[in-house]
Amino acid sequence: MNNIPLNVYVKNIMKTLISSSHFLFALYILFISFLSNAETVSLGDKLNIASKILNEERSIVVHKPLGYDISKDHYAVVYLLDGDINLLHTAGIIDYLQRNQLMPKVILVAINNSDRVRDFTPETSKETKIKYNLPQMGGADKFLSFISDELKPALANSYRVAPYSILIGHSYGGILSIYSQQTKPSLFDAHIAVSPSIFFDERALVKSGKKVFEKKGDTPNFLYMTLANERIEFAESIEAYVNVLTRYAPKTMRWKFDRLPEETHQSSFHPAIISGLKLLFEDWYIKDISSLLENGNINNVKAHYQKLSMIFGYDIEPPNEMIIEAGFYFLSHERIDEAIAAFKINTLRYPHSGMAYFNLAQAYMASGQEDISKNLIYKACRIGKQYKEIDTGMFCHEANILGMAE
Repeated sequence: MNNIPLNVYVKNIMKTLISSSHFLFALYILFISFLSNAETVSLGDKLNIASKILNEERSIVVHKPLGYDISKDHYAVVYLLDGDINLLHTAGIIDYLQRNQLMPKVILVAINNSDRVRDFTPETSKETKIKYNLPQMGGADKFLSFISDELKPALANSYRVAPYSILIGHSYGGILSIYSQQTKPSLFDAHIAVSPSIFFDERALVKSGKKVFEKKGDTPNFLYMTLANERIEFAESIEAYVNVLTRYAPKTMRWKFDRLPEETHQSSFHPAIISGLKLLFEDWYIKDISSLLENGNINNVKAHYQKLSMIFGYDIEPPNEMIIEAGFYFLSHERIDEAIAAFKINTLRYPHSGMAYFNLAQAYMASGQEDISKNLIYKACRIGKQYKEIDTGMFCHEANILGMAE
C-alpha cells in the first residue's frame, strides 16, 4: 500500500465499487460521514526547538501521563531516542506499566531523528568514518549539549518536571546511552541500553569504561542493558562491557544485564523496556499495604516514600493510588476516621479530580454523615464533567440516584 493511510485506502476501494451498485454508493456515503465525524487522538504535544547548538530545528513530542492536567504533581522524565520510530509503542508500554502500578507516572519526551548516525556516535577517527562509509559520525557531544542546554530548559519552562530523568536508547541509541553515562553521568539519572552497538569504533566505549569507573566524582546511578540474538560483533562487544562492569563499576552503581535469546535486534525493544523500567521502579508501589497498615497508619505509607526520596534524590509524595488503597483498607477495617483523613489528602493534592471527592464521599457515608457524602458525590460529578474524567459516568450515575444531577 506504500504507506497509504487506512482511511484513504478504504475510500479508494469504495470508489471503485460505486459504479456497480447504488447500495454500495449509499454505504460509501455513510462510511465517509463516519470518518469525517471521527475524533483525532493525540499522543502528545509537538514542540519545535530551533537549536543553536545543532544549527537546525528539532521536533519533539511530549506525552503527558494520565491525570497531568488535573494535578499539581511534578513528574520524572523519560527521554526516548529514535522518537519518530518508538513513540507509539513506548507510550503504550509506559501507560500500561503506570496503570498496573509497576512504575510511577512520568513525562515521556520523544526526540525525533534528524541524523541518528551523526547524533548518537561519539567523535571518531577519519579511518573509522571511511570504514563504515558514514562521514557524519561524531556528533554525540553536540547532541548531549542540545539536551542539557536547550531541550531540558525548554521542558522545565513548560511542564512540571521533577529533577529525575531516564535515557532510553536502542542500537545506535544504545551507544549514546552508554556514552552519556560515561562522559556526563549527571545528565541522566538512569540509562537503558537495548542491544547497544558498542562494537563501534573498535569497542571504544568498552575500553574507556574501566578508566571512567575508576575515576572519583560523579558516578552513574543505574544501567539496564540487554543483548538479543545478535551477530557475533554485537554479542562479543556487549559481553566485554559486562565484564568491565563486573570488575570496575562502583558499588554505588546499580546495574543489570539480561540476555534475550528469543528476541531479534528489533523485537528486543519491547521486553527490554518493560523489564528495565520495572527494575528501576520495583519498590515504587507498596506491594502489600495491609501488612504495613495492620499495626500502623498513613504515616507508614509516607515513610516508605521518604525512603524512596533519599534513593531517587528528590521529594516523592505517596502516589494517588497508594492513598486510595490505604483509604479503602481503613474503610474495610472500620477505621473510618483514618479513611476520611487519607482520602482528604487526595482532595487537597488533586482538587480537580472527581475521583478524589467520590472516594471521600464513601468514607463519609460509612461514618453516617450522609449530607456531606451526597454533596461530595455531586461535586465529583460536576468536576468529572468539567475535566472529562474517565469515571465521570459512575460519579454522575450515583448523583442521579440521589436526585442531585444537574
